[in-house]
Order: sequence, then C-alpha cells, then structure tokens
Amino acid sequence: MVKVAALSCALLSTISLTEFSASALPAPSVDILSQESNQKNTTEVRTKLEGLINLASCSLDHRYNNGECTDWADARYYQLTCQHTTWMSDASSWTSNARSAGGWTVSSQPRVPSIIVIQPGYQGCGATGHVGVVERTNSDGSVYTSNWNFEFSGKGGLYTTSYGNFDTGSGVSFIWH
Repeated sequence: MVKVAALSCALLSTISLTEFSASALPAPSVDILSQESNQKNTTEVRTKLEGLINLASCSLDHRYNNGECTDWADARYYQLTCQHTTWMSDASSWTSNARSAGGWTVSSQPRVPSIIVIQPGYQGCGATGHVGVVERTNSDGSVYTSNWNFEFSGKGGLYTTSYGNFDTGSGVSFIWH
C-alpha cells in the first residue's frame, strides 16, 4: 500500500479532488449531532457567542447625562448587553420598575452582567438607594461593581466611576434583561 505522504508532488497534482468520494470514508459509529447533550452545548455556545458579538457592538450611551448612579447603571448595562432600561427613576424603585416593564428578571442572586439595586439605608446608601453594574461575582458571595456617585474609600462621586464590593442579602436585588 502506497501512503499519500510517499507520493510525489507531480503525482498529487494530477489527481483531481473530485475523484475521491466521501463513501470511501468509514461511517461514524455514533451520530454525534443527534445526541441531545451536543445539541444543548451547541445552543449554549451559540448564545455565548452572540453575547460576545453584542459586547463588541454597543457603545457607552449616557441617555440621562446627570452624573447619577442611575445614569451609569443604564449606560454601562447597555454597553455590556445592548439593552437599555425602559424607565427613569430613583434607584430605590428600579426593582419594581423592572417587574412592571416585562422582559426583566429580578433576583436575589447575582449574575454577570446585571444591575445591582440597593435599597435606602443598606450598605451605606442614602434615601434614594443605589444602582451599579455587577462586573464579577466574588468567591465569598459578594459582587464587584462599577458605579457612579458612590464612594469607596473616599473615591467616587458625580460623573466619576468607582469600583467596589457589595454584599448580597437584605435590601439587595439584581435585575437583568
């Protein structure tokens, strides 16, 4: 038996690729495309790829341009997901607004990306509450967020992006579309 690797370049150039037939190849013993687990994985991969494409296609879009945490949360979430919030209000009402708007999930469990909503009086938040964007979840269950108009270690304020950790639990919820 002559191996293809041993054939000379001259001989290979005279063989037409159309002379080879797929029927000469052995048939697969298992149809991997019809297996449910592979179809699920394909769907998951496609969804994640579409998400990555969206990440690259949306710019930071400040619709309110007021320097407040709500302005940042809407703009940054849009940058990550191409989905703006459909309301404009104080942070304390974002959870109820998300429930009313339809298409939004409200949860006590964080997800990346999502918008963290902290009610007034919790974790240093004032009378209007606070919203930020979950950039990652930490191994201790807390979340690392990006924010406007919230100080971490003396850094932050109007139109200033600050980063810090918030705990999950009482007075905290997460929303995403």
